[in-house]
Amino acid sequence: MSHISSHPQNLPQRRLPVNMVLVENRIRAFLEHSKRYAFMGPARLSKDCGVSDAAICRLMGGYSSPSFAMAAKITRAFEKEFNRSIDPREIFAVDGHYPTSTVCEIVGSNGCTPQAAWND
Repeated sequence: MSHISSHPQNLPQRRLPVNMVLVENRIRAFLEHSKRYAFMGPARLSKDCGVSDAAICRLMGGYSSPSFAMAAKITRAFEKEFNRSIDPREIFAVDGHYPTSTVCEIVGSNGCTPQAAWND
């Protein structure tokens, strides 16, 4: 028997890779604040990012987490749409907390009323 197998407490802890954790996102909120993405938003975003519609829908539905490349493409598309620099942590959050509380503050829309506001 090897020395390692006789002392299981000395084995390194196995950690789940980041992509095994579902990352929360505010993609829908960004789409609602956009003129370009107001109609057929997920389809247009997928075209702008060069990914499939299904990939964007899985992200928006919380069924998958973005790869680094996917997060970069989505961030770049939103930066182009809103003509401002956006930190990817404003779109995606591992712990459910975002640096800025509302998307309105990020995109600079004062007093906006996205569709979700009417549903409350």
